[in-house]
Amino acid sequence: MVISSGSKRVPGRFVGLVTDGVSFCVFAVLDIVDQLLCPVFALLDSLVLSSDGGSLDSTDIPGKSKMPTEATKSDSKLGAEHGGNSSPASNRLKSKLQRAFKWSSFRSCDEKRLARWSDCGCEKCMSWQLNEHKLYVHVDDKDFVASHGNDNNVQRAENNVVFLHGFLSSSSFWTDSVMPALPQEVRVSHRLFALDILGFGKSPKPSDCFYTLADHVDIIERSLLQSHGVQKFHLVAHSMGCIIALALAAQFPAAVKSLTLLAPPYYPATPGITPAASYTIQQLAPRRIWPLVTFGSAVMSWYEHIGRVVCLVVCKNHRFWEPILTFLHSKIPGHRTPLSSVADFTKHTHHSAWHLFHNTICSGVHAVDHCFEELLRAGRRIRVIHGTHDSIVPFKQSEILSCRHPGVLLSPVLSANHASIVFGRESELASELAQEFELVEKVT
Repeated sequence: MVISSGSKRVPGRFVGLVTDGVSFCVFAVLDIVDQLLCPVFALLDSLVLSSDGGSLDSTDIPGKSKMPTEATKSDSKLGAEHGGNSSPASNRLKSKLQRAFKWSSFRSCDEKRLARWSDCGCEKCMSWQLNEHKLYVHVDDKDFVASHGNDNNVQRAENNVVFLHGFLSSSSFWTDSVMPALPQEVRVSHRLFALDILGFGKSPKPSDCFYTLADHVDIIERSLLQSHGVQKFHLVAHSMGCIIALALAAQFPAAVKSLTLLAPPYYPATPGITPAASYTIQQLAPRRIWPLVTFGSAVMSWYEHIGRVVCLVVCKNHRFWEPILTFLHSKIPGHRTPLSSVADFTKHTHHSAWHLFHNTICSGVHAVDHCFEELLRAGRRIRVIHGTHDSIVPFKQSEILSCRHPGVLLSPVLSANHASIVFGRESELASELAQEFELVEKVT
């Protein structure tokens, strides 16, 4: 029996060694490829920028004037003074690049670059530039207004629910799932808000932003709290949105009634890890070729320029992929993920996604302990709901969280994963949220 047991373990160890060896070789090649792509993109970016000349075009930015800015005029004058006229061959090369890539090179009045040629320049993707200082906020308050009217400022200020989505998603994550399933009593007594987080959906995706937690809190304060007169609210968040929700709640603890976190990324700081964010990326995106989901996450997380190539193919051409995704979505039996959430994977820019992953998730996750401490000290109710079969953020991370912060209520959902914690159990989750809101409001 001992021999048999040992013989069974040998193939497993052998497979593990082979997988480790292949992973090392594959990622060594990717390291080299990413380095080679760095000067390639630098050259393309410089060619695009110089050929654009800083001019504005109303066909590029909806609602923008065709009149050149003063900066554009001065740039042209400076080029003429220094003999900046391009040669015919150079102009032909730039013209070919323009037709090949159909880039969108935008500038705001202060000459900050807002989008790159490798991003989609369609009107839908660029519509945010008409209001680039505020997030897109979906407001569901028809039942609330019908019950309370528009003039009841006290009810409007204090009875609100705010939903924050996760990585590579948008407000449709909530508007097409849980929000319509909320009981009528919640819809009548609360205004419901679902935000497109900075960098996703219809919200701004500026190229001069590093997407830190401070950036998120600042723009949510302007776009939601100030613009809609929200003084108190319940917070519901999923995945990456949990980190932003914690930062927002810690900034305004007196305004938060309750905080419900679904599958929160929790990777506490580990002594001796410098920088600490490197520990998080190793946990979330280990450099392994199997399973394929892990391999894809590793490629997009570790390799900035390879990731930009992927976004050039997928995100810039999302209008080509959307019909294919729609067809595939309709052919998968028992698939409960809304089509809108599937399509959201193609609707972002590489700059926003790259910095959101590294600066919001990997760096921001190490601020969550402080946020938990502040909120628990203020007496805020925090509940964590996590699927036991979550392979993206393992359930054990929330067990560690509940041990470190005993005041946090942990609710495991058997057999649920990172997506099915919501999709497929919308009515159940909506009922749980309604009970949570009612419990908190009875106490307060």
